[in-house]
Order: sequence, then structure tokens, then C-alpha cells
Amino acid sequence: MQAVQIMACGVGLVDDWLASFDVRISPFVNLKITLEEEEIVKLGKKNEEEYPFTADIFFQYMCVCR
Repeated sequence: MQAVQIMACGVGLVDDWLASFDVRISPFVNLKITLEEEEIVKLGKKNEEEYPFTADIFFQYMCVCR
């Protein structure tokens, strides 16, 4: 059975870890609220003229098929 080493952890070490964690997590927390149309298309926005399928059509289809 392996022994688990317990390391003494000082306040400075915890402060350093928290500071580096804040830097690493900030891109996920501070998101852009508005996107350019080009960025939206890159993320997968469909052109409504090419894909006219809407929720209304879907629900009508589901009601007819049942």
C-alpha cells in the first residue's frame, strides 16, 4: 500500500494558486455578450432561407405522425 504524502501548505501557496486560477478561468467567465454575424455563422447559425424548418412545422409534423 502506498503512503500518501501530506504537504504543508502555506498561505502564500494558496494565494498563488488562487491568483493563477483566476487568470485561467477568466476567459470562461468574461464572455463577450454580443457577437458579430460572421462569428455567429462560424458557430453554426443556419440560413433561414436554406433551412426553413421551424418549431411550428416540427410540432405540426409530430401531431400528424402520432
